[in-house]
Amino acid sequence: MPTTRRTTSPAFALALALVSIPVLGLPPASAAQAAPPKAPEKAPEKAPEKAPEKAPLATFKAPVHSPVGQTIILDARGSKSDAPLEWFVDGPRGIEKTAPDAKNEMGLIVDPPAGTYHVFLIAVAPSGKKHMAARTIHVGAAPPPPASAPRAVLKAPSHVAAGSHIVLDASRSRSAGPIIWKVEGPRDLVAPFSPDPKDGPPSSLAVIFNAPVGDYAVTATAVGEGGAPEDTVEPVVIHVSEAGPLAPEPLSVPVAGYVGQISAVLVVDLGDVPAGHSSVVVRDNIRPYQAAGNFSYDIKDVRSSDFAGTAYDQYIKGGFIDPNTGKVAPKVATPALILNRQDGRFLACDPAPSSPQGIAAKIRQVRVKVGAGG
Repeated sequence: MPTTRRTTSPAFALALALVSIPVLGLPPASAAQAAPPKAPEKAPEKAPEKAPEKAPLATFKAPVHSPVGQTIILDARGSKSDAPLEWFVDGPRGIEKTAPDAKNEMGLIVDPPAGTYHVFLIAVAPSGKKHMAARTIHVGAAPPPPASAPRAVLKAPSHVAAGSHIVLDASRSRSAGPIIWKVEGPRDLVAPFSPDPKDGPPSSLAVIFNAPVGDYAVTATAVGEGGAPEDTVEPVVIHVSEAGPLAPEPLSVPVAGYVGQISAVLVVDLGDVPAGHSSVVVRDNIRPYQAAGNFSYDIKDVRSSDFAGTAYDQYIKGGFIDPNTGKVAPKVATPALILNRQDGRFLACDPAPSSPQGIAAKIRQVRVKVGAGG
């Protein structure tokens, strides 16, 4: 049987030829399998950024006014601090107890006597950066009502020991804006603080921390609308020495005369204190003389709500009759110094001396005048 011979059509031959031609720019299949393309290199990982340090925050709640003898609770649980919170108090009595958890977030002033307390709280960051909060608490008496005209009133100690915290108090001032402070001495004013708005104008408290030896001249200026200076106190000079407050040895209790403890009360209008009497309004200036002179010292503000109708009010208005002698006490203007015996009996009511030493000297004079055993 004859064999059939197949022939390739021209179109099929052309298709075979096209398939065998390599595609330009592409490697053969074997080369592509041998060297796969490289994966893109990863960028080096960045070191995690250090979290910014959290700023310390000192804040606490405290009453603006508190009755005499009622425990004052200070709540600083909203504060943020890397170390235990630091408290300190300028006033008749300091903090007696703090919370036992070592954070010092709760403080107590137990059974406080009448007076004005400036409470300071310090929070600390790991770097040592500090933040402070301050509050003023009035125990037993409300602050005087505000008046319209700006007036600067400054309280500060006259003598302190080296390294003390010096508290400058202008909270009794009337000012339309922040108090302007000026300090001349070995260390400038560290920082002013704003008490509760009910307690005085902004920045009306200030502290000089760890004051070195030397003399400081301090002034406070109250401002009017727009911040223009309106009233500046006479410079108050603070003496800082290694010995601390001057010892009033020449003004000790005399050997003759009334030797029991005397109650000394300064009656004054705290909203209108004469410049020359500013040093006797600050209790710290009187304290160095109290032990040697054996007397207690208190301040009564004629503007306080609990002053009207008291015996002290009668001294100022006139007509007070001593129930023991029947004598009428002389009428005096503020500032007045009222002295009573330890048992409450009346001794004297006179215009107040303008210096702490003058207060002590007046008490000594009255002791001698009363007579031995009087």
